[in-house]
Amino acid sequence: MQVGSYSYKQLKDINIGDTLFNCSGGINIEFSVVEGPTEVYSEGLESNQLKWKGIDPDGEEISFLITETLTHYGPKIYSHKAYTEPSDFKDGFLKSHD
Repeated sequence: MQVGSYSYKQLKDINIGDTLFNCSGGINIEFSVVEGPTEVYSEGLESNQLKWKGIDPDGEEISFLITETLTHYGPKIYSHKAYTEPSDFKDGFLKSHD
């Protein structure tokens, strides 16, 4: 299992059908990749950017954009939830995720 969020280079390799999580501010948003990453060059930012699309479990489409030189402003993509949620607990204890 990957520890930490995906790097720009790793995001180039995500595939249609991958289930990932956009995690920020204590919230985990699950999504499936429906349009793979496309790299474009932004002349204004003088940097490469990746664009891709996902769909959440409710069917809402999500458009993603990350800039290679400004990744700290972009989405934080993980292969798993980055934050615990109330549903992760049972009887006051963290459930096992075998």
